[in-house]
Formats: sequence, C-alpha cells, structure tokens
Amino acid sequence: MQNIALLIDGEIEALVRLVSLMEQEQEALKTAKPETLSTLGDEKADLIKRLNFLEMERIDQIGATPGSDPKSAMTHWLDGHPAEIRVKSSWHSLLELARQAKALNELNGKLVAMHLERTEQALNALTPQRSNSGLYSSSGQATGLSGSRIIDSA
Repeated sequence: MQNIALLIDGEIEALVRLVSLMEQEQEALKTAKPETLSTLGDEKADLIKRLNFLEMERIDQIGATPGSDPKSAMTHWLDGHPAEIRVKSSWHSLLELARQAKALNELNGKLVAMHLERTEQALNALTPQRSNSGLYSSSGQATGLSGSRIIDSA
C-alpha cells in the first residue's frame, strides 16, 4: 500500500501549493493588483490537472469502480484496511487541505464578484445612458443619437 501513501502525499503536496497560490490570489484581489492573477491562474490550472491525475491514479490503485465517488471509495478502502494508519492519517490531512482550498476559492470568488460589480458601476457612470424619450423626435422619427452628449447637444 506504499503506492497509495505516495499518491496521497503527492496530492497533499499539490494542495499545499494550491492553497498558497490561492492565498497569493486573495492578496492580489485585496490590493487590486490584477497583473499577477493571470500567472497565478495558469499555475492553479496546472496544479488542478496534477491533482486530478493523482486522484485518478489513487482511485485506480484502491480498485474503485470508475465513476464512483472518490471520497466514498477511499473511505470504503480505509474501512477494509484498518492497519493502514499512515494512509488514513494522510487522507484526513488531504481532506482538511481540500476544505481549506474550497473555503479560499469561495472567498476569492466573492472578491472577484465585488471587483466586477465595482467595474460595472464605474462603466455605467462613465457611459452615457440613453433615455427612452430620446429615441424618437416629436414627429415620430428616430433621432439618431450619436452616443456623445457633446455632439448631441450641439
């Protein structure tokens, strides 16, 4: 069962790095430094691919059926291998890191939503809004506004 322990250790290592990247992402979002987000996103995507690969390898090693819930499959395997104390301990560490990563991801998502809302508000403030009353002249013809208040008022 050494191979399963090594796979879980690899998952833990990747998750530790993912949590670190998500913390850096959060800092960039808090300080409004978007220039680092692209690089962090690329690194996160690579780590997620690695995590998915390692999980599939672990699922294969424990003999779970394809399509089964990975968490349930691992719990079932651990129940059938009570002597694998190191694997069980590592598995619990992995689950805790996954919960931490999920919480960070949710918080970062909220921060991104806040930035998008502020950006939308700024764009709305800077973009002239056309009122429905300006679409047609008193004769019933379309007015053909240019979108520029200076030109339209001239």
